[in-house]
Amino acid sequence: MVIKLPRFPYLVQKAIFGVMDHEDLFFISLCSKKMKNLVKSVQKVSFNSIEYIVYKIMDDGMRVDAVGKDYVEKFIISMYPKTHQQMSGIESNEIKQMEAVVLYDPLQGEKEAEFINNHILDLFGSDKEYRLETLYLVTVNTRFLKKLKNITITEFNLYDTSHVEGWEEYFSASPNQTFLTGEISLSGKFEDDSKFYQTDTIEIFEDTSISSEILKNFEGQKAYLSCEKVDNSDIIQLMKRWKSNEAFQNLEYLTVKFQNNDLFDANEIKNACEVKLTSKNAPVYQVDN
Repeated sequence: MVIKLPRFPYLVQKAIFGVMDHEDLFFISLCSKKMKNLVKSVQKVSFNSIEYIVYKIMDDGMRVDAVGKDYVEKFIISMYPKTHQQMSGIESNEIKQMEAVVLYDPLQGEKEAEFINNHILDLFGSDKEYRLETLYLVTVNTRFLKKLKNITITEFNLYDTSHVEGWEEYFSASPNQTFLTGEISLSGKFEDDSKFYQTDTIEIFEDTSISSEILKNFEGQKAYLSCEKVDNSDIIQLMKRWKSNEAFQNLEYLTVKFQNNDLFDANEIKNACEVKLTSKNAPVYQVDN
């Protein structure tokens, strides 16, 4: 017997969808455009309780969860490379504890990642907060990162060096991010006009030259950098360009922490930038409202 949900009364539809989890709703919305629009309409209030949606990048794939205002994670879909024994497509995978999984060619994955991203944006709404996490990985598949759009927060921790080209494409696909944090070592440098530097707030822990490049090209509001060292000349040029209104006019807060303070010469920077200390006897002016 075929059950035609679109013909059911609204309250019946709401009751049926109400016992489904996000994974089930994702799959039933794939049946047709009409079914997808029905899910969006009936579940509108329920979807409003989602605080954010997170793409979790793992060594061998990707998992997508919806996080509610109670910060409970609810599974939506996962994506893993297929072996020669497996068929491509969306299917249930017993190894993954019956989670729904999209299987992709180990050398590709771009089309599958783009499909998942586009359908989730359409189903749950592009006005949601979307995050990317790449936590404690040796390597990361940057090929399908460039297909993830509308990401506003990125958190990464990578044990091995990552190629900058993949991340450059990722930030071009999801520009104007609000927050980025993590530890990463990159081979190569971002372009001077990279969307990476336009992130509102950057918090970086690393031992490569990325902090130096941030000090030259950052266009955001806040930067928290912890690194082995940066050249005094990098800080000097930043302060001079900032004082002359040449650059960094959005900058509100900057902190740089060094692993070795012996490499930092504060007096050289003060003298080069003509930093003057305020006198303890400076006049105080009062303005009456």
